[in-house]
Amino acid sequence: MKEFLFKDINVVLADSDHSYRHTIFNMLRNIGLRKIRQAASLVEIRGVMGEPAADILICEAELSDGKFSDFVYEVRNGDFGNNPFIAMLTVTAEPTKELVRTVIDSGSDDLLTKPLSAAQIKDRITHLIEKRKPFVVTSDYIG
Repeated sequence: MKEFLFKDINVVLADSDHSYRHTIFNMLRNIGLRKIRQAASLVEIRGVMGEPAADILICEAELSDGKFSDFVYEVRNGDFGNNPFIAMLTVTAEPTKELVRTVIDSGSDDLLTKPLSAAQIKDRITHLIEKRKPFVVTSDYIG
């Protein structure tokens, strides 16, 4: 496997739970990511998504002010931001059948289940770099 320059990847990490967000932040740092902006809500995500442009968004499925899947749908459909193809990973502790379907339908690249490990995160990011699935674009879906 090639070694990537993770230090050059711009990440936005969002979770309403400060302590869990801090844990994931440290995991990201340990695998070599350095450009990490944090958010605790959808409002904060919107504030930190600008310049420099984020390459990857890692977010808890349920934030204090709404569902991440709604935001993913907005981004994929060009209603927010200037890159509908940004890599987006959804994280949850409770992957119910309904949530899994919602995440898939929203256009998120992947669903990760808590508790996470640094190796799991690194594998998913590497997979996005090397083997990201092609996008499907229809009149009512991008993902």
